[in-house]
Amino acid sequence: MNVNQRPGQRFSLLGAITAASIVSSILVFALGIFGARPFLVDYVRGVVRGHQAAIEDFFTDSISQQILVSDGPDVLRKCHMLLRKDYVRAVSIKDLGGEYICQLKKPDDGYPLRWTRSPIFFDEEKKEMASEVWIAFSTQAEE
Repeated sequence: MNVNQRPGQRFSLLGAITAASIVSSILVFALGIFGARPFLVDYVRGVVRGHQAAIEDFFTDSISQQILVSDGPDVLRKCHMLLRKDYVRAVSIKDLGGEYICQLKKPDDGYPLRWTRSPIFFDEEKKEMASEVWIAFSTQAEE
């Protein structure tokens, strides 16, 4: 028995402080992880959507000229290349006459799709639309 320990006392003051410190550290860690999860999910979702927007912009820019000069085979080739990306589930391009220049879709991966729409215009003022590009992204990376 320690000189400072009373009879029947099992823990020293140092042991009690150590145990309390360990328990409080575990609680702070657990709350930090569970409390920070919504912020991390929002951050990851923002990064994924930013990447998807860049893909959409790049793809639309790369096919604009081919659409304006009615180069359907080259547009179709680029649609197939875009569909090779894991997170791209479908791509559809329709001209103003309602005809599909490209309409490709992968098998369902079980996750909801997030569709984006990008118009392509004949003029720089963006008054006369030439076609619409629709791209479906899997939401798997956002979950």
